[in-house]
Formats: sequence, C-alpha cells, structure tokens
Amino acid sequence: MPTPPKQRIVPVSGNRFWVFPQIQGDSHQLHLALERLKPEVQRGDGFVFLGSQIGQGGGSLDVAEQLFSLQKRAHGPVVWLRGIQEELLNRLLTLHLAPNPALVLNWMEQEHAIGALLASLQVDMAPLRAAAAAGVAPLAAALADVRAKVHPLLAYLEACSRAAVSDNGRVLFVHGGVDPARPLSLQTDAFWWGHPDFFRLATHYTSFDQVYSTLVPEGVQQVKGPGRLAFDSGAGRGGLLQLHCVNLLTNQL
Repeated sequence: MPTPPKQRIVPVSGNRFWVFPQIQGDSHQLHLALERLKPEVQRGDGFVFLGSQIGQGGGSLDVAEQLFSLQKRAHGPVVWLRGIQEELLNRLLTLHLAPNPALVLNWMEQEHAIGALLASLQVDMAPLRAAAAAGVAPLAAALADVRAKVHPLLAYLEACSRAAVSDNGRVLFVHGGVDPARPLSLQTDAFWWGHPDFFRLATHYTSFDQVYSTLVPEGVQQVKGPGRLAFDSGAGRGGLLQLHCVNLLTNQL
C-alpha cells in the first residue's frame, strides 16, 4: 500500500512568497517560470505551489523532480499542496476498496482527465477499466501494476501538505478553498475540492488577511473577493504559468 499524504497544515516562514497556480504536469512551463524568476528571487523568499502540480500536461514526473530540486537549492521554504490531481492519484491506488470502482474510475476520467496523467506514467486505461468492471481481485492485481508505474511519484505525494499558513498568520494558501462555516482546524476535503460558499464570502475568512487558491470557474483566470484571490492561467491545458508575488512587508497581498 502507498503511504498516504500527510494530513498537515504547514507554516511557511518569510516575508515574500512566489505563489504558483495549478501546473497540471506542464514541466516546460514550470522550467520557464523558474528560469525567469532567478534574477528576481531574494534570499529567504518562499515558494508555494497551490496543488495539482501533476496532471494533464504530460510531464508530471519531471515536475516532481523540478520541485524536489528547487527544494534542495532554495534559500527559503518550498511547499506544495495536495490538489485534485494528487487526491485522484491517491484514490486510484485504493480503487478496489470503492463500492463501485467502475463508476468512480469513469468519473475520474470524464470529470478530471486522470487518463492523461496516467498515460504520462505509462499506465494504459483499457485494462484498468476492464479490471474495474471484473471485480475486486482482478482490480487489485491491475492496481499492483499501476502502483509500480507511479512509484516515482509516491515520495512527491507524501510531501504534499493540505494547506499552508504564513508564520505571521496573515495569509492562507489552499488548493480549492475552504468551508466558511468551519474553522481552519476542522476543514476536511474542501481544501482540494473547494466549497460553493467560498466564492460567496462577503467578508474575510476568519482572521486571515488573504486566502490564495487556484480553482476557478471554467473559462475564468482570476476571481477576487474580500480577502481572497483564486487564479489559474491554464498551464497543462494550453495556457501559460502566471504566478503571484506576495510581499508581507509592503502589504502587497
């Protein structure tokens, strides 16, 4: 069995953060972005990746390698969050435990394009579909093969955090959003799936000055609200990788 991602909200220290939206497996766009940043990055700057670093773009393994490489050489914190794609890959590895595996697998394919992620990992969907329809034993055998092929990503999945908070408590970083009715300590999978009330918030979420997330409605690149910003420029799906710089010293949130 793979080790599940740690269920943690991590503090990130520093006064300035480079915040990345979904990368969705677009290793080329990530490389370009990190190269462009080199003259701009200052010692102590943090990097926060808002989830779904892996995904449809075909280069998920390379994305994970770039993130680990950045973590080794950076002079500030490097944090990546668990997003929908990471959640789907974890769920896939335990698909044989689902009440209706074939239905779940179809949902993963149709709604979240997991087939593109798996294809980049040399996983063929056709035998997986057949096994999901055949029963628990055939599916468990098929998933053993899948697990071997995605093994290089397991350390990356283990390193994913649920959310991140600046060490002064002013800024919250999540993938999908939060349930406004719950305190941070009681958030569950709203962190990656989002919550319908998140975009209806008329005030700041609890005591945070700003919440950054990367799930936006289809066809929209940015949604602003009181104390929140959701942005996604479409990397891995034909778009670029446009990030934000958060500077706590100058109050540029």
